[in-house]
Amino acid sequence: MLKDRFFPMIFTSFAGYTWSQMVKDLSAGVLVAIVALPISIAFGIASGVTPAIGLMTAIVGGFIVSMFSGSSVQVAGPTGSFIVIVYEILMQYGLKGLMQSTLIAGFLLIAMGASGVGSWLRFISRPVVVGFTAGIAVTIFTSQIKDSLGLDLGTVPAHFVDKMLAFWQNIESVNPYAVFIFVLTLILIQSIHYFKKTFPAHFISLVAVTALSYFFQFPVETIQSRFGKLSLALEYVSLFPLDLDRITVLFPAAFTIAILGAIESLLCALVADGMVGERHRSNTELIAQGLANIATPLFGGIPVSGAIARTAANVRAGAKTPLAGLSHAVYLFIIVFFLQDTVVYIPMASLAAILMLVAYNMSEWKSWRHIYQSTKADFLIFLTTFGITVFLDLIAAIQVGVLMSAFLFVDRMSKAASIKKLEGEFMTVTSTKSQKGEATDVKSLKIPPDLDVFEFQGALFFGAYAKFDLTFHELGRYKKNIALRFNQIATIDGTAIYFLKGFAEETARDGGKLFFVELNDDCYETVINSTLMESLPKENIFPKLENLLEHLQQTQTAPPR
Repeated sequence: MLKDRFFPMIFTSFAGYTWSQMVKDLSAGVLVAIVALPISIAFGIASGVTPAIGLMTAIVGGFIVSMFSGSSVQVAGPTGSFIVIVYEILMQYGLKGLMQSTLIAGFLLIAMGASGVGSWLRFISRPVVVGFTAGIAVTIFTSQIKDSLGLDLGTVPAHFVDKMLAFWQNIESVNPYAVFIFVLTLILIQSIHYFKKTFPAHFISLVAVTALSYFFQFPVETIQSRFGKLSLALEYVSLFPLDLDRITVLFPAAFTIAILGAIESLLCALVADGMVGERHRSNTELIAQGLANIATPLFGGIPVSGAIARTAANVRAGAKTPLAGLSHAVYLFIIVFFLQDTVVYIPMASLAAILMLVAYNMSEWKSWRHIYQSTKADFLIFLTTFGITVFLDLIAAIQVGVLMSAFLFVDRMSKAASIKKLEGEFMTVTSTKSQKGEATDVKSLKIPPDLDVFEFQGALFFGAYAKFDLTFHELGRYKKNIALRFNQIATIDGTAIYFLKGFAEETARDGGKLFFVELNDDCYETVINSTLMESLPKENIFPKLENLLEHLQQTQTAPPR
């Protein structure tokens, strides 16, 4: 049982391991560390914390996830999806509240993995995921307008409308040097990607632009001018005591971190599966993410999740085992330790360019047309989730989107449900084997005049209850004997059981008999173990309709005693 829930890939990935593969894994770790350096700094700054916190998250979280991951090549760290959430939690609860929320989210992720709900997250509809992700992308993109233009503006307002108004009111303070660095960074990144996608374009571009800015002494804001000296010696933030009242206050924020982290990490693992030809262990992955999110705040970090861009870079560099992810965290620590006095000269406009590209890539704008062309309801869910994410609240966006999807599903299933009356003769075909071979026997069984047979179609659940109940009442009073055929029903819920129990009691009061036929195994177990059996004799349940018809024929033709 434990192996089904938690069995890290590190225990199975090294079977038949060779020296040449080890060299590839270690080399991939170097490349991923180089890719992770600027992104971790940028994500930390955009989230409202310091570059050092972003780097510490990548180092600690990345190492722990690779150690316990359910994917051989998963690389974790701070990601763009968390920027807006982290910023909002930071503004509302402060740094201590953010780290406490991350800690709680870690335990929630472990609980999700241990209970086996890792596979459930795929039931969150795509319009919700795309709308939420696109909303975050727009928020990230607009939050970088200040640095991309070098605006002389203090704290950027949190709300979208206030933010855009503040930018417009300070448009006269545009710094042309910042705009030049921003555009140059974009051009360099895109050019490098165009000629060689495997090159660490972000890192190369940052090195070139930072050197240019430092050599010519451009009057632009840098990491040093905003945050001072870069150091991994973070100020300790006490996370305890963490009592029940505090947990209750932080739970919505922690739940959002856990859900988003789970979705993004499992999506990243799924992408990695397609690239390396393996199948990840979803519940193990959730537990690994939970352990990482418990550890990172203890070291002064922020939420961590699977990073698709870094994982893809890891695979393209030849990685096959968790050694690549583990070594990337070690390399990143070494790079920061030796280059911390140089990294501080990176211009903020260059980091803004990187974040805007990240926002553009995560927006999934190509999926918008597909959702629009699917159904109006799906597109409405997408627009609602997107709008709430951008203009109101991230946590509410997920809640409303999931609720709308659930109601849409119930509505679609209830519309698909129907009930029809079977009349006339019922043809049955049976096959028997003998010494001469297989013989086919075709029988024509006529539905007797004192029996009504109704066949359910669709799902028999709470959403279809009113439809079935209305149908029975519209048909009026039936003959004494009624048969309900369940051959096209996959599941029966508690509301349906309550409805059927009441119908069985009504039939019995009128002196009639109610029969159930062709229940599948799950429905049969549900019926047998329910209170419905108080009103329905077990002998009134038949495996096939023809069995019931034959039983009624035999009963009618049997000579009186």
